[in-house]
Amino acid sequence: MAFQMEEKEAQDVKILALTGDLDARALRELQKTLLPLLGQTKSLLVDCADLTSITGEGLRALVMAGGRLEADDGAFALSGLQPQVHRIFEVARMEKAVEIHDSRRDAITAIRDRARTKRHASVAASLLRQGAEHKRRPTTPDRRRADLAIRLLEGDAQTTP
Repeated sequence: MAFQMEEKEAQDVKILALTGDLDARALRELQKTLLPLLGQTKSLLVDCADLTSITGEGLRALVMAGGRLEADDGAFALSGLQPQVHRIFEVARMEKAVEIHDSRRDAITAIRDRARTKRHASVAASLLRQGAEHKRRPTTPDRRRADLAIRLLEGDAQTTP
């Protein structure tokens, strides 16, 4: 089956839907699309529901893309792997190297949750750094910053940065 890709977006998550066989020829096409996406978004889902086969190189490209986005404080996941494609991930022992979800909806929810958690952690770290920059006795605003940072890290704060 001929390889095709379609870019979409849902709930602030960029989606790259793959269809057909991800072979050596299709890999070049995937890389031309995937690499720029990694620089444009912090949340990427690769929907593999219609992907019928994948080579080891294709698997490697997806795992490396996920690692690169995660290293840049982004969120990456795959969804809808057909049994034969999922089996390739298992044989290569890569099913744990990238987050895999059964459905697109589950993956979007997980990506959005992870992105929110990373934003909260970033704000919390910034708040704590601001308090630590003052090499003096903590003041009430310092304590408030620390309390907010703790609430953000625990997931209790409803504040969006």
